[in-house]
Amino acid sequence: PILFVHGTEGSPHNWIYLCMRLDRSRYQPLFYYYPSGIRLSLSAALLHEELRELHEKYGFQKMVVVAHSVGGLASRAFISRYVSDKQNAFIKVFITFATPWSGFEMADASQRLPHKSIPAWVDLGTQSHFIQKVMNEKLPPHVRHYIFYGTNDKLSGSKAVDEREQDCAVKSFGFDCTHDTILSNRKVFTQLQAILEKELR
Repeated sequence: PILFVHGTEGSPHNWIYLCMRLDRSRYQPLFYYYPSGIRLSLSAALLHEELRELHEKYGFQKMVVVAHSVGGLASRAFISRYVSDKQNAFIKVFITFATPWSGFEMADASQRLPHKSIPAWVDLGTQSHFIQKVMNEKLPPHVRHYIFYGTNDKLSGSKAVDEREQDCAVKSFGFDCTHDTILSNRKVFTQLQAILEKELR
């Protein structure tokens, strides 16, 4: 199984380009569809519960988590807190696309106007407790992390190549893409496919 996690205001539909090209004789796409405005720690906890039920039912031995944008932060929190050698050890590979690892300044500004804020923005501020905690937590040694980012990404920008997260990653790949077109680029899919071949053979 390959679990796809969308970003803010996203849905499983965002993954259609990549999923249509997957070798379905080898990979089973799954989608974590969640209310993207909720607190990211809650999203991580809900993901933990959903995967626990799935694993009890199907007993798979390996899984890849592929996440876009803010979905990468929620997935990172899930992996840091709920994956170990004894818990959810089937998570083997973590691939993120255009994830703003160090948060957004506009989320900081939203906290000065609480009537215009949504719960997730509390976690997305550059100085938020959530960001600081997630970025200070190490990934489990058995989880192989790859970072994909767009060189024309005006939304995540340099936040997608935060040094703290790059230190935890096996490798980072830059593509001539925007925040959204990274999900529908042929070169991106080719690189994703190569990682799957290498890590799951």
